[in-house]
Amino acid sequence: GVSFTLLNAGLGIGGVVGAFVVSVDDPSTFTTVYVIDAVSFLGPLAVLVFALRGYGGPVAVPEHAPEGGSYREVLRDRVFRRLLVVVFCSAFVGYGQVEAGWTAYSRVVAEVSTSAIGFAFAANTGVVVALQLLALRRIEGRRRTRVLALLAAIWALAWAVMGVAGLVPGSTTAAVLVVGSMAVF
Repeated sequence: GVSFTLLNAGLGIGGVVGAFVVSVDDPSTFTTVYVIDAVSFLGPLAVLVFALRGYGGPVAVPEHAPEGGSYREVLRDRVFRRLLVVVFCSAFVGYGQVEAGWTAYSRVVAEVSTSAIGFAFAANTGVVVALQLLALRRIEGRRRTRVLALLAAIWALAWAVMGVAGLVPGSTTAAVLVVGSMAVF
C-alpha cells in the first residue's frame, strides 16, 4: 500500500508539472515532457545495472517444493477463472479506459484544457495518497467480492460524472466535472 501510495504521489506531481508545461498550441512541449520522462529512467537503470551488481544469486528451491505445474492446472480452478474475468473487466473498463480514452474524451468531447487534465490526474493522485492506507485498513477482513463490487460502483460513478462533463463542453463546469471524475476514480 505504501509503495502504491508513493507511486501515485509521483504520478500526481508529474501531472501537475505536465499541466504547466504541455500546451496543445505548441507540440514541442509534448516532446519535452517525453524526453524528460525518458531521462528520468536513467537513475533506476544505473542502480539496476551498477549499484546492485553482486547482490542476490540463485534462489534455493526447498526439497518439498511441488513438481511442475501448468497453466492448464491453474485454469481448471473455477474460482480462479471467475477472478480472471473480474480482473479483465475491471482492467478493461477501469484503468484501460483511463489510459486510452479518458484524456481524449476530456479534450474532444468535454473540451477542457490540458491544464485541467493535469489537475484531474493530480486530484486522482491526491485522493489515492490521502486515502490509500485508510482504505486498506477499512477493507481488511472484508469479503473480496464485496470490495470488488464497491470498486465497480465507485468507477461507475466516476464514469457517470465524466459523461456529464460532455454535456457542458468547454465550460468551467466541464473542467470541474472532469477533475471530479478523476478524484472519484
